[in-house]
Amino acid sequence: AIIPNSVTKIYAGAFQSNTNLISVVLPNTLDSIADGLFYGCSNLANVEIPNTVTFIGELAFGACLKLDNIQLPKSLRSIGSYAFAYTQIATLNLPEKLDFLDELAFGECKKLESIKIPESIDSISRKLFWECDELRNVELPNSLTRIGDYAFYACKSLQSLQIPPAVNKINSTAFLGCSSLKALDVSSSNSTYCSIDGVVYTKDMTKLFRCPPGREKIVEIPNTVKVIGEYAFSQCRSFSALNLPESVVELEPYSLNSLALENITLPSSLTTIKNAALYSNFKNIYCTSLKPPVWDLGDNPYKTYTFTDEVFNNSTLYIPGGTTF
Repeated sequence: AIIPNSVTKIYAGAFQSNTNLISVVLPNTLDSIADGLFYGCSNLANVEIPNTVTFIGELAFGACLKLDNIQLPKSLRSIGSYAFAYTQIATLNLPEKLDFLDELAFGECKKLESIKIPESIDSISRKLFWECDELRNVELPNSLTRIGDYAFYACKSLQSLQIPPAVNKINSTAFLGCSSLKALDVSSSNSTYCSIDGVVYTKDMTKLFRCPPGREKIVEIPNTVKVIGEYAFSQCRSFSALNLPESVVELEPYSLNSLALENITLPSSLTTIKNAALYSNFKNIYCTSLKPPVWDLGDNPYKTYTFTDEVFNNSTLYIPGGTTF
């Protein structure tokens, strides 16, 4: 289908679920691609977007199951949520002046292998690359300041990522499900975070922020660390051991959940354990302090977890003689 230049506006969902549409050439009179314009066009394989388009709307090409390649115009400034979700796109060149990528814009793009985020982008939106199974190469810009929640959730092929110098906020859930991720390397000039051997800490080294879920080597935690951060070791299932140094005073929520470790020793310095911090199937839990740490489970009774049922039924808690309650 070739849409003539006499057309200056195409309304939202105009071609939605049109299974007969295979190819389309859009007119150079358009400045935007409306929400859901081609959503569910399961046989659409070729699209020509003119260099007048600045905005691609929500679900514009979502579920175009045969769309495996698209050339984005240099004029493009914004891509809406789910815009390319569920397509077969393997590589994508984002325009240099693109300044906004909405959440789930590339959600479940199962064939997407590589992407370079332009310098005009300052934030990776929440769930942007949700379940992009084949995503291996991601180049983040120096302009980036924030990585949102679940940004790379279940990107199972991602093995490493370079964190740029300006990033000052990484959501604790950003890399959940990244089962092959072995290293997160922070720029040495970053003022908020740092990394040692691929593990991310706060710049002052008092908090271990995130260990990559796919890491296999044992982590030697420095004795400057006081806090094990939220989801810090969550889903790290390849460890044979983990030593918490005597400097650690707090385990944040979910910090040691979903591990494969059989044994865990809680240091005598530990004073606070938060919701689901130890929600793993440990067989032996060693508490070394005469005064047990406080379980701070928060206010929501539906999100209060201490140990799994497996731990309660089959594990042993060791405490020193003379312990007070």
